Parts: sequence; structure tokens; C-alpha cells
Amino acid sequence: HYSRSKIFLAEAQPVAAEEALRTSLQINPYHHLARVDLIRMLSQNGQKTDAINVLQDAMSLALPLGPDFSAKILRYISD
Repeated sequence: HYSRSKIFLAEAQPVAAEEALRTSLQINPYHHLARVDLIRMLSQNGQKTDAINVLQDAMSLALPLGPDFSAKILRYISD
């Protein structure tokens, strides 16, 4: 599903890309790149609240996603 999201983005299909990213996270909530891409996409589309919700979901995982995740995410939600 993550790979499909990249194809959908390249084809200018953001709704399908978002659905693919969300499906990817349902299958594997620890998929770092899917979460980063979803937060980036939501933030760039002005959906800051949704982006923050995806971030909060990550923070509630049993195992943290780590400092690389945090560093990448902060620049998208701080604008």
C-alpha cells in the first residue's frame, strides 16, 4: 500500500494516496515512511489537525518511533 501511495501521488491523486497511506498504517502502525508521508501530505494540504492526530497516534504506540521520526515530523507540523 505504501508503494501504491507513491504512484497515486505521482499521478496527482491525493485522495487515493491518503487512503493508501492510512491502509499501510493500519497494516503496520510502525511504518515510519508511511506515517511521515501522511503527516507531510496532510500538513501541506492545510489539514494540520489531521496531521497532529496522526502524530498523536504514533506517540501512543507501545514502542516509540524514535528520534529520526520526531525530527522529520516537527518541521511539518510547526509551520
